[in-house]
Amino acid sequence: MQKGRGVNGAGVYFYNDAKELLEKLTLIIGEMEADNTSIQMRNTGQSILNTLFRTKAINKAQYQKLV
Repeated sequence: MQKGRGVNGAGVYFYNDAKELLEKLTLIIGEMEADNTSIQMRNTGQSILNTLFRTKAINKAQYQKLV
């Protein structure tokens, strides 16, 4: 895992493989189910979904179900 800097100075994490992205997405979904629906949480989840779809780690049906 590499850490970069976000536009507003917040930490942005880049994961190296689909397995790590799926693990992070699972955590985010759990947080959202526990009513943590912050904008940052939603944006991070959406970015991970986009990356997984773009790299063909998930298909269109899976992507749409998770969105």
